Amino acid sequence: MIIDNICLTLKKNRKLSVHLIFCFIINDIYILEIGKFMHNLHWGRIPVNFDHLFTSVNQAHSHATRAATRGGYIWQLASTVKGKRSLKHLGPKIWDSIDPSLYDISPPAFKRQLKDKLVNEYSD
Repeated sequence: MIIDNICLTLKKNRKLSVHLIFCFIINDIYILEIGKFMHNLHWGRIPVNFDHLFTSVNQAHSHATRAATRGGYIWQLASTVKGKRSLKHLGPKIWDSIDPSLYDISPPAFKRQLKDKLVNEYSD
């Protein structure tokens, strides 16, 4: 939370500094870790304690939808800041932002390709 506030202040002041770069790196690490968690969830490699947090679109709909064919998860509604930062809300959101071609690859390859994608965003 403190890091988020510092990052917002630096963005508003438009100062590209080491601190702002640090904020981007922290955010990308966060996205990478949640992406790895969701990949493990997709493959059933997480403890059963987390099963109740996520519902796949396939479980919710009996008919074919675009989200169901992608292997997506239902986003949990959140109206508070705390809720919007929760794994229950951010997990499906980040999973949906990842290229579906990465869903079915091995965990080491997934991590490497997602990391490459995040790093390549800085060079664009």
